[in-house]
Amino acid sequence: IIGLGLWITLSAMVGRTADASSTLKTIGMFSIPVFFALAPRRWLPRNMAPMLASLWLVHVVYVACQLAVGFEPVGLAGNRNWSATLAAATMPWAVLQLTRMQTLRPKPRELRRSKVTWRHVLYASVVCMTLGVLVLSRCRATWLVIALYPLYSVAVRCRRRWIPIAAGSAFIIGLVLAAVLRPAALTRAIDADIRPPLYLQSMTLAVRHPLLGVGPGNFRREFVEYRSKAHKRRRVAAAVTEHPHNELLHLATTVGIPAALIWLFLCLPLVLPLRPQTPFWWAVHGSAWLIVGHAMLDKTLVQAPASIIGLS
Repeated sequence: IIGLGLWITLSAMVGRTADASSTLKTIGMFSIPVFFALAPRRWLPRNMAPMLASLWLVHVVYVACQLAVGFEPVGLAGNRNWSATLAAATMPWAVLQLTRMQTLRPKPRELRRSKVTWRHVLYASVVCMTLGVLVLSRCRATWLVIALYPLYSVAVRCRRRWIPIAAGSAFIIGLVLAAVLRPAALTRAIDADIRPPLYLQSMTLAVRHPLLGVGPGNFRREFVEYRSKAHKRRRVAAAVTEHPHNELLHLATTVGIPAALIWLFLCLPLVLPLRPQTPFWWAVHGSAWLIVGHAMLDKTLVQAPASIIGLS
């Protein structure tokens, strides 16, 4: 981490980064995950489940209030795409907190009387409210990352190797069939999406500054001359591009390809078998999977509060 800090500081000096906070934020992209992975348990927050469950509740209620007054339902995230991932990433913590509440645990007499308890009703309410936020947000990236998570779960938990291979093949075949059956819709979606030209020009910028990048916080300044005509023609293209909508590309362009590869290595636990497989660690893994996965298609990891949850 000290070596990476010096590397990022050198990148800032060579790239003439004007804002020191950009350098500190970039160092945090590496230091915060390593700290939470290696720090003694007594240094970590003890009430993570109630805190994140409360964040889910505040976010969902805020979305409902915005919807009631006719405002765009962006919640605490400030953007409908980030709002969807924030709701989905904090939902497991709301469910986990409900399982820990003693007052909601059914008594033996209630179990004999009915299989449905207040806890089940609350579980269903949490899931339905989260789905409501996802539907209102209309974020394709969030739905894609959610759809990939069951495939990961099957792949790491199934002892028969042919089952995850078959599941992955079925997913790919489904995408191919969708492209074959609705080619016009796919073409319109690609032509309207800003990511293809943005990714292509961002890779060009990274290749031209492979070691140190252009400096933390300097993507907005340096990308101006790389904006292509295809990028500018997109309806959603902003006047200024601040982020390549892919965190790996963002790090490669700002602090160099070697640092980006090190950060990618830090994300490796997301695709390894989860141990121990307890509800708490499934909530941890699910939240990180959603936020980091969405960060490969947007700038979720540089926008609070999702960035704080995803990095820690």
